[in-house]
Amino acid sequence: MSEESPPEEAKRLKAFIGEWRVSGEMIEGANRFPISGRWSFSEAINGWGVKGKMLTSIEGMGSFEEEELIGLDAVAGLIHLVSMNRITIRDHVGGWNDRGALVTSYESENDGELTTETISVRFPEADRMEGTVIEQVDGVTVLETELQLQKEASTAKRG
Repeated sequence: MSEESPPEEAKRLKAFIGEWRVSGEMIEGANRFPISGRWSFSEAINGWGVKGKMLTSIEGMGSFEEEELIGLDAVAGLIHLVSMNRITIRDHVGGWNDRGALVTSYESENDGELTTETISVRFPEADRMEGTVIEQVDGVTVLETELQLQKEASTAKRG
């Protein structure tokens, strides 16, 4: 059995590969919380996806760890971004938009309320990543996170 080469949608995920310094801000109502951290992504499934480990600190809330698996479901033609931390596991589903951003969403219903979390990731340069996470409950934004990531110099040439 020959091994198939990943399609372009999966190959584009290689932009994540590397060691990243994270900064940003989480906004909840009138409250703003600075974010810092280090994230690391490596290739998964022979180029069909990437896996990541995120160590993040949110001022006033503490530190947390999250792991991600991002890959292409070639049958459905969709990208899945599965994130897992000590509280939740969420499967965000979506794809690349016409502006080159990866946009994925997760929905759940709890006690009659619809919660939606949308993650958008852009690569304005090979060594920079920008992310936005918007969480809504019944269509009202309750939490917004803006992130800027800078690839570490030692991985900028490899990734």
